[in-house]
Amino acid sequence: MPKYLALFRGINVSGHNLVKMAALRHFFEGLNFTEVKSYIQSGNIIFFSEISGTKQLEAHLEKEFNRSFGFKSPVLILNPEKVALALNTHPFLNDKREEDSSIYYIFLKESPATEKRDELASANYEFERCFLYEDYLYLECFKGMGKAKLNTNLIEKKLGVSATARNERTMQKLHDLLKD
Repeated sequence: MPKYLALFRGINVSGHNLVKMAALRHFFEGLNFTEVKSYIQSGNIIFFSEISGTKQLEAHLEKEFNRSFGFKSPVLILNPEKVALALNTHPFLNDKREEDSSIYYIFLKESPATEKRDELASANYEFERCFLYEDYLYLECFKGMGKAKLNTNLIEKKLGVSATARNERTMQKLHDLLKD
């Protein structure tokens, strides 16, 4: 049975869209997913499913989540190979970083249109740099995400697709959990 990672967008952020992780795990178990684990409070769920196909799982989970919790939250489903690929192809890995610098992995619901990709690639931000792959990007914030101009909301607007971000430490831990 395939193992997956669900990344929910916008739950438990700044006191909005509050969902306890125990309730989210119970929600997954109620949908007949197995070996359900959560990691921190931002909507990261590792689970096994008989349903194959990430897009089918995303649609199913979004519909059922809205029905169960009363609000919409985009969800991105990744398989362990996708997470490993994102971690192992990181373009900033060997670069020297400033002390306040932070790295984010931003996963996109779908690959953006070429003209949108080009527009983002040509933009210049004083305290951030990004590198876009097909359906995910790396964002380095030299002054931290809280002060970044190029944040997840702006990325969604510029690319025209839903996105969700996780920091480097969270992604490494999720990768480790997927290997267990």
